[in-house]
Amino acid sequence: MMGYEPRFFDPKNDVAFKRVFGQEDHKDVLIDFLNAVFEDRHQAPIQSVEILNPYQIPPHQQAKASIVDVLCKDSQGNIYIVEMQVPRQPDFLKRAQFYASNEYVTQLEKGFDYGELRPVILLSIVNHILFPGNDKCISDHATLDINTKDHHLKDIQYTFIELPKFKKTLEEVTTIKDQWIYFFKNAHTDMDIPESVRGTQIYTAYESLERFRWNAKQRRDYFEVNLAMMDENVRTRHAVNKGREEGREEGREEGQKKGRHEEKLETARRFYTLGLSDEMIIQGTGISMQDLLEIKKNIEK
Repeated sequence: MMGYEPRFFDPKNDVAFKRVFGQEDHKDVLIDFLNAVFEDRHQAPIQSVEILNPYQIPPHQQAKASIVDVLCKDSQGNIYIVEMQVPRQPDFLKRAQFYASNEYVTQLEKGFDYGELRPVILLSIVNHILFPGNDKCISDHATLDINTKDHHLKDIQYTFIELPKFKKTLEEVTTIKDQWIYFFKNAHTDMDIPESVRGTQIYTAYESLERFRWNAKQRRDYFEVNLAMMDENVRTRHAVNKGREEGREEGREEGQKKGRHEEKLETARRFYTLGLSDEMIIQGTGISMQDLLEIKKNIEK
């Protein structure tokens, strides 16, 4: 019996993600997704976008270059970095801030004055929990006044979608925003395109993930990325396990060290009650004069 092959590729794969959102002929799909996520933040829906080069050129030769998944600019000049992140990375939030701030400052290299700098919004879909204390699937982050919570520094903002927090079934999904999140989490296991998205840009997104629409090279690129993600997951788990083991070993060593010190203190207490001199107690046990003074203080209470 042949193995089961899903009808749709996984949109969380970088190659599939860029196929859905990073192509010129899929601008309407990208616009629909952005409008769904930011419907509460924008005064008016995004009407058009310009897809930009995702390669972030470093300011000098020694600086770090980076490539984002999708980079675009709307008709108001707002810049969007749209990222899919599957493997858990310890410094992911720092990397997100690097991407956003790098895109903000490099606008000046194109001849902008400070007053012309346009806002940068980083939107990241992640397949793991980033903020354990927040049960919401989508979280928005901005620079606020610590005391008043006023929002004056508006040009760099972050939105994260944590897929594991999305628990709705297809029957419970009602909004376009939820339909998009459901798509990211479940498209690769769906047997058919949900009837509820027929006639929408989400339907187009499903179609672009159908296996029969991919040529041999595109399939190969997709599976190479899958293998790379699997390797990254293995490395991450190994690093976490190694860190835990090192932590346990440090804990054992610290416990043993503390136990040996307690034994020395107990011996010093006995020596002191026997009338030995301070010099003999310190030489015989290896404790400090401060430890000995503390012992004397406790005994003489």
